[in-house]
Amino acid sequence: ILLAGCFCLLLYFKYGKQILNLKKTAETIARSSSEESFKASQTSLVYAEDGSILSVVKSEKETYYLPYESIPKAAIDAVLVTEDKKFFNHEGIDYLSNLRAFLALLKNKGEIRQGGSTITQQLAKNVFLTNEVSVERKVTELFLAAELEKKYTKKQILEFYLNNIYYAN
Repeated sequence: ILLAGCFCLLLYFKYGKQILNLKKTAETIARSSSEESFKASQTSLVYAEDGSILSVVKSEKETYYLPYESIPKAAIDAVLVTEDKKFFNHEGIDYLSNLRAFLALLKNKGEIRQGGSTITQQLAKNVFLTNEVSVERKVTELFLAAELEKKYTKKQILEFYLNNIYYAN
């Protein structure tokens, strides 16, 4: 415990200011987000007065946003069991899974062999951040996941996730 405490103090004095700046960035992103932030890339349908479709306006990929109630329970269950079994039991971060993934990264000399990100972390990265592999991006992702969990319900986060994660075809 003493060794861990010394390590934390060393980190704080060496990287504390930088970490606090990443936390502020995450707080700003979360604060400025809204439900619309998660619907930005959906396909739009333009209707005529008689109800017929005049035009389909697509973004990079053709996607339609579904409210939580319209998402099949089997799809929700499948995502929870494969991506984040503890989703309803954490506040955006599964510290043990992240630690396990970090130790595997060290063991495999920087090669990513397993993930530790929660559904909320994946959502934060995919909607607001980049796929850049860096400590700064990961720390921002962790802070952002915690902030999103404070702002949105678990049901909303699952809805956002299922509507934003790309499953190929």
